[in-house]
Amino acid sequence: ETNKIRADERKRTEKLEAEWIAKMEMKGNVFDIEMKGVRMEHTQRTVMVKRQFNAGRQKCIDEYGAVQEEAQVNGSRQMEQLRVRYEREMTDMEDEYSEILR
Repeated sequence: ETNKIRADERKRTEKLEAEWIAKMEMKGNVFDIEMKGVRMEHTQRTVMVKRQFNAGRQKCIDEYGAVQEEAQVNGSRQMEQLRVRYEREMTDMEDEYSEILR
């Protein structure tokens, strides 16, 4: 009788242990799946942030290039305006002195 009780208790314990191990393995699998999801989401966010950073950086580069080009055009325009004004003033001075010398 005692042996039967011990055998039944051993079987019950083994069954509980097997169920516990199965649950732990299942939880481990669920954890692994969730971790894969988290890693994949992190990777996607990292890629998105890199793209946004590169787009922002490229936008800054483009804006700097446009500003530089505009400054060059404005500088050339101002130089041309100064040249025209100088030539006009020189012509006016020559005309003025020509009239004085007559």
